[in-house]
Amino acid sequence: MGKNEEEQDYHRLGLSHYEKGEYESALERFLQDLEIQHARGDTANLITTHIDVAKTCLLLEKTDAATHHFSTALQMAQQTGDLHGQMRVYFYMGEIQDQLHSPRTAIQYYEQYLTLARHLGDRREEGLAYNRLGRAHDKKGELHEALEWYQKSLNIQKDDGDKKAQITQHINMGDTYRLLGKLDQAKSHFSTALQMAQQTGDLHGQMRVYYWIGDMQREQLHSPRTAIRYYEQYLALARQLGDRREEGLAYNKLGLAHDAVKEYAAALEWHLMGLELSEERGDNKHQVTAHIHVGNVYSLLGKMDQATSHFDTALQMAQQTGDLHGQMEVYFYMGEMQRDQFNSPTTVIQFYEQALALARQLGDRHWEGLMYNGLGQAQYGMGEYGTALESVKQELKIRQEIGDKAYLLTAHENMAGSYKALGKPDLARSHYQSALTIAKETGNKQKQEDIAKGLDSL
Repeated sequence: MGKNEEEQDYHRLGLSHYEKGEYESALERFLQDLEIQHARGDTANLITTHIDVAKTCLLLEKTDAATHHFSTALQMAQQTGDLHGQMRVYFYMGEIQDQLHSPRTAIQYYEQYLTLARHLGDRREEGLAYNRLGRAHDKKGELHEALEWYQKSLNIQKDDGDKKAQITQHINMGDTYRLLGKLDQAKSHFSTALQMAQQTGDLHGQMRVYYWIGDMQREQLHSPRTAIRYYEQYLALARQLGDRREEGLAYNKLGLAHDAVKEYAAALEWHLMGLELSEERGDNKHQVTAHIHVGNVYSLLGKMDQATSHFDTALQMAQQTGDLHGQMEVYFYMGEMQRDQFNSPTTVIQFYEQALALARQLGDRHWEGLMYNGLGQAQYGMGEYGTALESVKQELKIRQEIGDKAYLLTAHENMAGSYKALGKPDLARSHYQSALTIAKETGNKQKQEDIAKGLDSL
């Protein structure tokens, strides 16, 4: 074998390992290739290999190493005027920020990516940029902006005839409409995505549709039993495809669905399976999530020692890996546990305030709203109705900005409860009526009954 062939083989082997999900082996080959390209001084190949190394480090959650290699690739691409290289780096730098739960910073990189895609006349990359901008705005809770970006992406993919990308976009749009409480539009996009995925034999696409329909059934349609059926179809396809990451997510979703119907033993079993799988894969981020959910179920079962142990493990792992989102979730669930056990309201509030500070730091409006909700309930429980009202006002403001109907309904209920406690029945009635309107719009029968009782009590 000649030297050039050996050099090409390192890169080809790296790509082969990467496509199989064997990221440690892929990284080893890419680093060997990088060493050779350095010796040769081949700038074009160096840029490509630095990007490949960085992409692999990103999947292995080696964020600092990924950032270093992307920065090196960007600097080289700028020095040589390689606009395609710069464009690819901006895309992946956005992906890093997305992984770090920093959508504001991600948007900055995706906008630079979009600018270069347009400049180069690359319609495929332009469509992908619209997709990523939609996703980042979605994670910021800016759902209407997200829809606009997703629609732009879908238009390009229809022009290109890219079925796989269209399926992804229909799923994204369905999920965003789901969060906005526009369930007819959500169902339409999910149905289109599922039909296209079945027609083209796209099992990954089908799997993802089942995931999101399951979420809609559990969160918006309040039908966890139906959600379980969709999550089971999702799990079956994940196993068929040998996709261990998606299999772990399916365990998590099945745990949450059983949790919703108060089948805590079954929920615990699913969450423990998810934890075991994430440990096998060495996936720190999903281990944090699994420990949180296991801890939460133990809390609901009244097993406080086990709950605290899992929360402590999750917090330690999140701190060690710089996972701010994970830390935020731990503080939230520890606050929930303390509140449910009627422990010191001051301790409860401290946990919620720590979570709120992280939500603001991350620019995560959804979680910021959750924290104001928690603070309001804790303050209400202390009899501090005026303070509680100010917290739920903040919650309501955020939910109105986001447009998430399910949480907006809850915020109006909380406002009504606070005004009722303050002896202001007219203002309480107004918020109950707003909540009732949303409950009717979204077909939430249980909430309609609860709100009717609230109105009768005024």
